[in-house]
Amino acid sequence: MKPNPLQMKKITFLLFFFVTFSVFSQGTETFSNQPNNSSSYSSRSWTGDDGSTWNATKSRTDQTINGKAMTMNDDSSNTYIESGSISGGVGNITISTQRKFGGGSGTVDVMINGTSVGTVPYSDAVQSTTISNINISGTIVIKINNNIGGSSSGGADRVAIDDITWTAYSNDLTVSSDQTISSAVSYDNVTVNSGQTLTIAKNGSLTISGNLTNNGTVTLNSDSDEFSSLIVQGSSSGNIIYNRYVNSLSNGSGWDLVGSPVNGLQISSFVSTNNSGGSPLATGNGSGDGASGEYAIGTYDSSNNSWSNYTSANVSTTQFTPGKGYQMATDSGATLAFTGTVDTNATETIAIEDYSDGSGLHLNLISNPYPSFISIGPNTTT
Repeated sequence: MKPNPLQMKKITFLLFFFVTFSVFSQGTETFSNQPNNSSSYSSRSWTGDDGSTWNATKSRTDQTINGKAMTMNDDSSNTYIESGSISGGVGNITISTQRKFGGGSGTVDVMINGTSVGTVPYSDAVQSTTISNINISGTIVIKINNNIGGSSSGGADRVAIDDITWTAYSNDLTVSSDQTISSAVSYDNVTVNSGQTLTIAKNGSLTISGNLTNNGTVTLNSDSDEFSSLIVQGSSSGNIIYNRYVNSLSNGSGWDLVGSPVNGLQISSFVSTNNSGGSPLATGNGSGDGASGEYAIGTYDSSNNSWSNYTSANVSTTQFTPGKGYQMATDSGATLAFTGTVDTNATETIAIEDYSDGSGLHLNLISNPYPSFISIGPNTTT
């Protein structure tokens, strides 16, 4: 959003946040209650560890993995293990597998409430596989289908299943592989693992009612008329990168009135980081003919209705001030990277010109200090 100077009295912006805490539980099925030592492939029914009635088709009970297990036949038609109704939903699910007869490998299908949520592999060795971020709430039914097929014959294999464990539904997001958000999504808490990247596309938005823990990279993108959004209502750790489009004076677009969407960013560092072929993008006056060392970043002085640009000589270690508005331009129109922390409780005090000296304007240039935006009205509103 491009803010305009506003005529107003002294204002202090305060934002209060409420953190949502989630409590997680876990369920298991170890097959310890199923009848043992039957080598015939037939239908089975038993009381699971969770208290619901579990069923299996075309299965035998004489094979073990970490104790009792259920081994499904190599008939790919309607061969499965299925739970009863389980409350609390599911977040992640982990299953141990082993092919018991023959050689080769394959996969079995894992379904929740009749919909596939992924597959788990099996081979001659014991494997434990987790399907993460399933996040289905309410009452669930877990079903494991042996109908995908193995590598040896093109059909299913005789595979044993053991130690099914699952976490309860959680609206938390853990980014364990690179992920892009391109729609409006909400989570309780978000964790970005080390070495991983969470990207919010220009048409995406992420609202976090709890905390953001960033051990990797969080990048927000924009263009000239679309801007991504990140709202953190709890605490935030680690830096984010907001790639914000900034106009050019040379094509007649005019100066942008912007503020930094991050905290703790030095202006000189911002200029040196954003360059093309070694030439800084936010220098000159936005049309390439500014004074030597002049930045295309300036502040407004309401006492005399004037603008003053920073230069390499006077910028020193000055940081962008949260909530303060700046004029900014680039030579040809470019996306500039703002790198810093997410400000979750910014305040900006605005002074009013008292006119006692007979000059000045009742105008202050303020900005949005957050990596998000507020829609003021439809585009047709003048």
